[in-house]
Amino acid sequence: IVISILTFSSVSYVFAKKAEHAPELTVYDDWHIIPECSVLGHKGCTDRCNGFYVEPEYEKNVPPNPPTIIESDEGTFVSEGKSVFIGNVSSTEGNKKIFSDKAHVIRNKSGELEYIHAEGHVKILEPGLRIDGTKAEVFVPEEKKVVQNPSYRIYDSHGRGEGKIMTVFGKTKMKVPEGSYTTCAPQTNSWSLKAKRTNFDKETGRGEAWHAKLYVHKVPVFYWPYVNFPIDSRRQTGFLQPSYSHSSSFGFSVVTPYYFNLAPNADYTLTPYFTEERGLRLFNDVRYMSDRSEGSFKFDFL
Repeated sequence: IVISILTFSSVSYVFAKKAEHAPELTVYDDWHIIPECSVLGHKGCTDRCNGFYVEPEYEKNVPPNPPTIIESDEGTFVSEGKSVFIGNVSSTEGNKKIFSDKAHVIRNKSGELEYIHAEGHVKILEPGLRIDGTKAEVFVPEEKKVVQNPSYRIYDSHGRGEGKIMTVFGKTKMKVPEGSYTTCAPQTNSWSLKAKRTNFDKETGRGEAWHAKLYVHKVPVFYWPYVNFPIDSRRQTGFLQPSYSHSSSFGFSVVTPYYFNLAPNADYTLTPYFTEERGLRLFNDVRYMSDRSEGSFKFDFL
């Protein structure tokens, strides 16, 4: 039930008795399970683990500089300085949404929004990205968000991760010091990448990690001083998703494929395959396409 709407400059504040409830921290309510994938080896389930993320639907035609609308159970509003909103707080600016238990909002002397401090069951939603955390600071003029104890999802790459702090710059760049990254299903870290520093760039579709360790469950199996990897489906040179296995013949095995985008119509995949009992094996796959033909050349070395 909306009581009143106050509009100043390009910012609208809405006081409501009932607003959308903030979620529990790190709840994977956007994960959809595929029942068929509980059967080992079911066709089509390898790449998506046992399910996939369902991203919220967003408006396609958002006007430039949309107003910021804030809803809460109760609040104290001032046109200049700090306003306080308490209880099921939601802040919406076009396709960008922030949910929390409590929020402080600061406006400057011109009535323009400068800063938002949200705390308690924070959830940030925007196209291609979701972040859950305990606190968040939004520096509006700089288009910068700083989230404490983040648990994030990058929908384009089917990826997720955690960290102590995460910084989002505009619509494309993100930084996570002392964080993790994986494309496995929630609560199932078959593999994960943990690094001292990880950067994501949605514009280039790449991620970068420094002093990174590849973990299989909780066991570190590989170390990179620096590694560059894809975070969307664009064809770019870099590491592909690693995998692991165990058998009586080979023992523990780790596969870390590396993809080379040679040309628009040609590529090459080098796959180091380390086995505990047989050592290192290198798989090679070169592919090409033309107007009249296509083919591949495969070879491996053990």
